[in-house]
Amino acid sequence: MQATGKNNDYSKSLFLFHGTSNKLNSNLLTSFLSTSFNVDIAIRYSNNNSNPHMYVFRINDNIIKYINFADGLHQVLLLPGTKIIEQCILKYHKYTFIICDLEMTNATYLSNILHNVKTYNSRYTITEYGLNVKDYTDDYIKIAQYRHDDLIDFKYGNDTIKLTNDNKYLASELLYEASSIHNLFLNLKYTIHQLIINNIYSYFMDDKILEYSIIYSDTKITTTNNILTGWNYNSSLKSTLTNPNYKYDYDFLIIDLLCNNFDIANNLSYLLTTDNKVKKVWFKTTGIFNGVACQTITETDSKDIAKLNAIFEKDINTIIETNIIFNNNKTDITPFVNKYIDLIQQFKTDNILDKIITSFEFFINNVLNIPHTSDEYKQLQIFIEIIKRYFNAKVDYMLSLNRNDLITTIHSKMSLTGGKDKELSPTSPKIPKKAKSSSKNLIMNTDPTTFDEEGYEITPQYYSSTHTISLSSLKSIKIFKKLRN
Repeated sequence: MQATGKNNDYSKSLFLFHGTSNKLNSNLLTSFLSTSFNVDIAIRYSNNNSNPHMYVFRINDNIIKYINFADGLHQVLLLPGTKIIEQCILKYHKYTFIICDLEMTNATYLSNILHNVKTYNSRYTITEYGLNVKDYTDDYIKIAQYRHDDLIDFKYGNDTIKLTNDNKYLASELLYEASSIHNLFLNLKYTIHQLIINNIYSYFMDDKILEYSIIYSDTKITTTNNILTGWNYNSSLKSTLTNPNYKYDYDFLIIDLLCNNFDIANNLSYLLTTDNKVKKVWFKTTGIFNGVACQTITETDSKDIAKLNAIFEKDINTIIETNIIFNNNKTDITPFVNKYIDLIQQFKTDNILDKIITSFEFFINNVLNIPHTSDEYKQLQIFIEIIKRYFNAKVDYMLSLNRNDLITTIHSKMSLTGGKDKELSPTSPKIPKKAKSSSKNLIMNTDPTTFDEEGYEITPQYYSSTHTISLSSLKSIKIFKKLRN
């Protein structure tokens, strides 16, 4: 295999392994990266995730610097400033292997990167908003008000989940729970999105879903007094984590594909009734958001049906590849496919999505007390249209699938689980080496607080699909290199 335009002899190379949940955000390390000489250790770490990725770093140059701990984990630290050169990707079962070479950067390279880092100023104008809930009722949005003192920590030392003092609701600030940040506007957007997802799931299986409500504790909503999402508290529901009776419920599978649920194998998303029926409570990594509450579909994406269909195909294949749900849980998937594809057709025929979206449009226009001249209001209008276009396209895509092909594909994944994995075949599908990236590519500064090109505050992971880098880390590397040299 060739790398960076020259022939390399890897017969005497060092190989390092790093297990993770997804691809790294950047091809330049801005901090130490822990790797191991032992592939089994890296696989063990990657298996903690539903979408395991394995980096294989090949060192064929003695100028590559690293720290060898020589410990029980065979741990090796790659240094800040190490450049990762991706050569190819191998897909095998649920694993994604990313084969890379390494280079050490110089001060000129870092200076060029620093020159291209983009930063923006915030265009936020509102620091609080209210809810006009008098005489407000809706089939898809429920709202309850509690005094701030009536919301107590559900568990000692954990402030992410609250319990109302009447034991009626558990509630959480969804953005903070997902990404550990408090943000007024992003929490509002993410809450609206998750409520829509919750309504979609509820249409198909309301007896298996803990339905969401908006919980707020004051007429003025601020970053420190944000809206919460609540669901009915039922002390009889038990965790699935240590329950030997828990198995993935195939009633969810087709709707998980519809809603793009990458968290399909996360037991924390589900609770069990006393008779071992499954209830779904969390809806992370669904729709147009990933697991750390970052929007993955842009307005431009939502208007490009061909691009959406390519995304849908890739995402559905990735979700079905989550073989862990099939472990000791094999069954004929045919009745589930037929039942829920028929229900998706009914969902479209009855215009259920339009009804849900109309409710949230009314909520934005009449219940949220946000000035209609503000940028935040305009962004919410765009946001709700993105969700509408995305799910209309996803419904059509699901209905276009050949049922027999879908059934055959799912059954084939079931047959691969349980027992020892097969060895990686030389004929395993490969994704070719990526074209060399242009030096003019946008590089976003991810130092908190970060703003997008429209001036809206974003989480550091928002641009995880592009080349992201921390400006302060880069400057530190540059200083470090000057001192070292």
